[in-house]
Amino acid sequence: PGACRLALGGLSVLFVNMTFALGARASWAGMGVYAVLAVSCLVLLLLRRVPAPAGVRWRLFRGMALASVLPILGLGAVTSTLAQRALEVELREKARQAVAAETAWLDQTATVARSMLRAQSRDAAFVATARAGDREGLRERVDLLENDSGLFDAAWVLDATGETLVASSRLKRSGNFSDREYFQQAMKGDGEVLLSRPFLTRAGLPFVVFTAPVDLGGGGRLILV
Repeated sequence: PGACRLALGGLSVLFVNMTFALGARASWAGMGVYAVLAVSCLVLLLLRRVPAPAGVRWRLFRGMALASVLPILGLGAVTSTLAQRALEVELREKARQAVAAETAWLDQTATVARSMLRAQSRDAAFVATARAGDREGLRERVDLLENDSGLFDAAWVLDATGETLVASSRLKRSGNFSDREYFQQAMKGDGEVLLSRPFLTRAGLPFVVFTAPVDLGGGGRLILV
């Protein structure tokens, strides 16, 4: 009858949908069950004449099949749903732990970097070297920050106008950086080590910058970047 075929078609669509949904969630057991059901419905739908078994044996078999299959289908659906929810909770927890660990590491690294730059900018020998205009001495300190600390990808020393006194030996870029926000904030600051917001350099590289003012006395100041 048309109503039966319509029902079989609807069940086929539902079972196929469940098959793809469980497959996308990697629930292979549930996917297999619904795939078999979908194929069975499609086979019955394509038959010209749907067999209509009769007799006591068929009725007994039908009752036993319904009594055994329906609970399995219900249990499979419930199990798949619970397993999916448990998997989502586990993945969210792992992602949260990974983010927390990365955040803690970044915070610790930033704290160590601040402490190192603060000590460097207030070191008496470094300040004396800066006052004397000894660029070779400043170069040694910049190389120390870049190569030995393991915290910085590059380092510069800028004067009060933003001009480069000592350029990074890695990036080998010099010029005037007075238009940069991190330089302007360092010049306006109270001598503390500042951390800039993430930005792209003129070369398109993602950077964050620590700036540490070096007080030369008499209103003079250098910026350690």
